[in-house]
Amino acid sequence: VVADGTVSAAAVEHSYPDRAEVIMAIDQTIGNPKADEDQDRQYRVRVTVNRHEDGVMKVSGVNFIP
Repeated sequence: VVADGTVSAAAVEHSYPDRAEVIMAIDQTIGNPKADEDQDRQYRVRVTVNRHEDGVMKVSGVNFIP
């Protein structure tokens, strides 16, 4: 199985000094050598990032939005 995806849109939903929540729309194409056609899928996810001791914001959670 081969998957390729791109973020088609993103927006900061909430922003705090040490944390942020970002909503992303993701377009994905999935290919399978045993299938005749690739499958296109769209997802919406909420990504949470937290500021760590070194000051860098890092992903701490990903949730799919129905």
